[in-house]
Amino acid sequence: MKIKELMLSCFFTIGLMFMNLNISNAEIIEQTVEAVGEYRLGDNDTRAQAKDLALSDAKRVAAEKVLVYVKTNSNIENYEVIKDSIETYTQAKMQILDQKYSFTGEEGTICQANIVANVKIDIDEIERQHREEEQRKIDEQRRKDEEEQRKIDEQRRQEEEQRQREEQKKNERQNRDTDILKTIIAVVLDKI
Repeated sequence: MKIKELMLSCFFTIGLMFMNLNISNAEIIEQTVEAVGEYRLGDNDTRAQAKDLALSDAKRVAAEKVLVYVKTNSNIENYEVIKDSIETYTQAKMQILDQKYSFTGEEGTICQANIVANVKIDIDEIERQHREEEQRKIDEQRRKDEEEQRKIDEQRRQEEEQRQREEQKKNERQNRDTDILKTIIAVVLDKI
């Protein structure tokens, strides 16, 4: 019995923190939010790098406060879940209205970025990019499958060529043995 794999893909949209939510167009969400991002400095990090990374974290938090997309994938074989994954992502255009940095922790090793940002999310754009990413994954899997099929076909072709060469050698041996036998029979008949 062949193993059947069933890929279930669910795409959910969860809107978070709808306080001060302004929907000017049904497909665009705009909101002003406060967010905090952190970065723990490593041995080779500079304060400037820490600020950049803490700001990136704060931007991510701000975007997630407005809207988060959640995608789940489940691979099922013989009615058993083989793999279950959940991906979350968000994408936003953001204008930082205010930002402040502070360093805390032992020896100032934690950089904290506090921001106020105007976050604008274009849902149609996110969905379009998601569809493109899904199509890219499908195309990539198709290319892998085609390459695997080409390898299988090439192996079969080589095996068939080897089989034909062996068959040809076998026929040549049989013909040679037949010729030798005919020669022996002819010599014996000539002596009789």
